[in-house]
Amino acid sequence: MKKLLVLLLISTATFSQSIKVRGVTLSYDKVNLTMTLTIPQSLVTLRNQDEQMRITIDKEYSLKKYIAGYPVLTTFNYFLYEGYYYTDTSMFVTNRPMNCKVVKKNLVFQFTDVGKGEYILGVSNLCNWKWESNTVSNSLIIN
Repeated sequence: MKKLLVLLLISTATFSQSIKVRGVTLSYDKVNLTMTLTIPQSLVTLRNQDEQMRITIDKEYSLKKYIAGYPVLTTFNYFLYEGYYYTDTSMFVTNRPMNCKVVKKNLVFQFTDVGKGEYILGVSNLCNWKWESNTVSNSLIIN
């Protein structure tokens, strides 16, 4: 039984990989060439409408530039998600590639035919859609 369990764990590790940043999971399935982004609703349920969450996926590199304290877009985000749930209100802005389909509205996204490279998942808090704080990132490398 232990051998079977070890074999299952090794085969799973060779066919899929994932990273987790502040509860957001980015996983890649090598068999189907799909990448899945899963966002927990608890992360984007916030205390007031002045707070938002920003989740980005950058390909190969992530570069941020600030002018007078405001972030300026310097790279093309492979995927950009900003928004919040607040009581009975929600507001989301999503920029996604053509190969991305929404599996669960505002929470689960699936990317098909994902190319090789490094995908950088970044999660940060926003205030008034401008100022970033508490930014955490991690990379998923697809060979």
